[in-house]
Amino acid sequence: LAAREGIKRADVVYDPTVLANLVEPMGGVTLFLMGQAGYDIHQRNSILDGERIDLQAGADTQLNVCDTTAIGSWGRHQSNLMDLSLGVAKNILQNLSAELTATCNQEGQIVPSASITQTWSTNSALLYSSQDYHSFSANGSVQYKAGSFGAISLIGQYTQTQYPHRLFIVGFGPQSDGYNLYSGGIHYEHAIGSTIQFGVSVSETSLSPNNGLGKGFNGITYDANIGYKPTSRLSFTLDASRQSSPSYYLNAAYSVDEHYSVGADYRLTSRLKASLGAFQTHSNFAGAALLPGTNITVQTYRSFYGALAFNATPTFSVSLNAGQDQRHSDVVGYNYVGARVGLALSKSF
Repeated sequence: LAAREGIKRADVVYDPTVLANLVEPMGGVTLFLMGQAGYDIHQRNSILDGERIDLQAGADTQLNVCDTTAIGSWGRHQSNLMDLSLGVAKNILQNLSAELTATCNQEGQIVPSASITQTWSTNSALLYSSQDYHSFSANGSVQYKAGSFGAISLIGQYTQTQYPHRLFIVGFGPQSDGYNLYSGGIHYEHAIGSTIQFGVSVSETSLSPNNGLGKGFNGITYDANIGYKPTSRLSFTLDASRQSSPSYYLNAAYSVDEHYSVGADYRLTSRLKASLGAFQTHSNFAGAALLPGTNITVQTYRSFYGALAFNATPTFSVSLNAGQDQRHSDVVGYNYVGARVGLALSKSF
């Protein structure tokens, strides 16, 4: 597969990057800019060279008893080769989004909140234009603060996703692919002193494809996280989730992803910190196939990693990281095991 796509299987990549975290109060409004922008330089696979941008900008203000935030996001980078097939190696994936969020009565016992988000995703490769999509999402919740018992919330979500270039002949003419998602459930969060913090959401989710194209989804989705800090030096995290999301694969409109991760950080000295972790994502892809016979329908991706970071000065740090990635799918040709090692130098100003 690497030869078919004109890719050498091993490479060295240089990633110069600028990270920004800027906040500027202006009267009753706070403006902010955060994220990173860089460029990937491949020593052997220059076809994959390109910019790597992930930025958020917005404004936060207090309107009466509600804290309101408007955010615009821009992401642009070379697609992960794991998401590409059919001889395509170069594809610039770009995501733009606009979000408006309001949370009211934050100091009170009952805290309502709502948000709306519009997302546009595009691909530079002509073959992958069928995976361009735009999605509208509306979320709402009402939280009840129960003192030492924690906080419990009722949550709801509606999402409409359209693929304007995924066209099928339905009835008397072409129809674009897409789906509607409805979800409702409960969220609970609680802290036990400063040692343990956890939160869990459980929802009933219904996803219906447009025009009866492909298979829908009805079932339980969830998101849970636990943080445990037994000492000032040692901390653990554990996450688990089951969610649906738009798919980047040619023959799927969405995927149902089950994700599990575990991590540990240990501060050896005031300047030296070690990290270990692992995660697994199991995905089931669904939706009407544009190109029958080439689609991946089931995939499991695992990653194991470790890092050692040293703060040489308050503004200069060095880190060494290594890991292994594993991919297993129902299309055997796309399976692989890959090792990686990296060195990072960071200077702040």
